[in-house]
Amino acid sequence: MSDTALDIRSQALAHLQKADSYRRIGLNSQAQHELWQAQQIDPAIVGDPQFQTLYGGAVTQSEHDQSRRLAARIGAVMLFIDALINGLVALVLLALGDASGIGAGALIALIVNMIIGANLWRGKAHWQRNTLAWVVLGLLFMGARALIAHEWPDFVMQVALSCAMFLLLTGTPARWRNITAVFVYTVGYLGVLGVVILLGFLRGLG
Repeated sequence: MSDTALDIRSQALAHLQKADSYRRIGLNSQAQHELWQAQQIDPAIVGDPQFQTLYGGAVTQSEHDQSRRLAARIGAVMLFIDALINGLVALVLLALGDASGIGAGALIALIVNMIIGANLWRGKAHWQRNTLAWVVLGLLFMGARALIAHEWPDFVMQVALSCAMFLLLTGTPARWRNITAVFVYTVGYLGVLGVVILLGFLRGLG
């Protein structure tokens, strides 16, 4: 093997070592970039067992990260919708001159949902844990309050939102989890809300 070939090989191996280091600390996009650099320098490097191992691991981890990010963004949209509904209810009550009907809990929920939703959308991993903590608090306090007051629609909506979030943000990301979470949220939250609004409208006509 000529000196030039040895130099090319050593440069490619150096990129492999960088890719391995990046992968160990979770920087998968950088690892993939280093693998691409190694392949550009020495196309034959794709036959190297280390390259194949790193490439397979990087692709798998990248797909996992993308799935987790998608689930987080679905959760963010759910929180944005919840915040929007709370905001619209507050505006309607203000327009009717019933500002006292706007609960402090609803305003806090609106603000927190917007903050958490924005950070989930941006893909900040530790905010997924924060979201789950917020969901548990909501279920314990808002859900329990609705249950004690026999406000069944509110209770069902809170449970649906909580279940959807846990499906999205826990366990191994999977398409079935996303679909199930969207179904639970659509039926148990938006569906119940729609029925409540419809019944209220019909009562008003009567």
